Amino acid sequence: MNELNFIALTAKELILIKTKLNELPQLWNIFIGDMSIVGPRPALHNQLDLIEARRANGIEVLLPGITGWAQVNGRDKIDLNKKVKLDSEYLESQSTYLDIKIIGLTLLAVLGAKGSQLQLVLNTVFHLETSPGNIPWSLYQEVKGRGDVRYAIPYALGDNLYGYRIVGTTREIFDVFEFQNGEKFRFQGDGQPFDEGFQEAVLGSVVAEKLGLKRGDTFRPYHGLQYMPGSAPHQELYKITGVLEPTNTANDGVIWIPIEGIFRMDGHKLAGGTEEVERGAAIPDEWKEVSAVMLKYSSPIRGKFMQDEIRRGEKALEDLTAKHVALIEDLLKHKEAELLEI
Repeated sequence: MNELNFIALTAKELILIKTKLNELPQLWNIFIGDMSIVGPRPALHNQLDLIEARRANGIEVLLPGITGWAQVNGRDKIDLNKKVKLDSEYLESQSTYLDIKIIGLTLLAVLGAKGSQLQLVLNTVFHLETSPGNIPWSLYQEVKGRGDVRYAIPYALGDNLYGYRIVGTTREIFDVFEFQNGEKFRFQGDGQPFDEGFQEAVLGSVVAEKLGLKRGDTFRPYHGLQYMPGSAPHQELYKITGVLEPTNTANDGVIWIPIEGIFRMDGHKLAGGTEEVERGAAIPDEWKEVSAVMLKYSSPIRGKFMQDEIRRGEKALEDLTAKHVALIEDLLKHKEAELLEI
């Protein structure tokens, strides 16, 4: 097993990390006009049958999208002919109304501290920016136990590996979470999820490729969301149990570890920064906080009731809908300006 202790990045890669554009591949492609929010999902280079079938039906005139009509109707659970038929239906019926409907069918929500809604979405979904604040573990447990929630997955932040964000979470991220409608994470080769009782990690495909890491290798996290050259790593040594298949989303640039690992990382303080956990000691629930919770409703109607309840309280529940497109495009314009200034 190799412990990672050195990383060399090209000037271009350093610029991408500085501007965070390496974490927004799809949104950047939208901004420069190579992709759309809604459209046929990009075919993989080895899906020659799909590429040819789309070409024969004139579908190649459409920009590929982050989500699409075939995506919300089954994606990889449907055969090639059905997928092309759905792509053709979208080509013939393309409209703003249909686009909004498709985006709505991919609906997730994020529960987090009140503050900037855009910041909450960027931090949790696109793994950008900092968290607007933490919410208590008890609120996560309350939401998770509701009958109108299909799943609730906690995120806890605070560390990185050479600029790649480390997210503490539960194994549900691999078992039930859908990063796109109907799409769950898949492992490369014989990779497997981390054991929540051990110092183990799962890497996104971009992290593994850029840092030259594989299953069985080990690493030590660094404190903070951004890597500071010359800083000392944490004492904890994490073993990689698997690498995820590429998703073409920001998740490819994330390192997933058990949420307990974030709570117990040396130097981390809990309960609003007042308590540090002793090695081996149980952590009281009232000390625990999470940065955000990824939710999926059992139905849009039940989700609406839940939003109203939570918004009357102290926390924010932000839907991931089309209204963020303009805000994110505006952010990308600022990122492009920073890039040109370097």
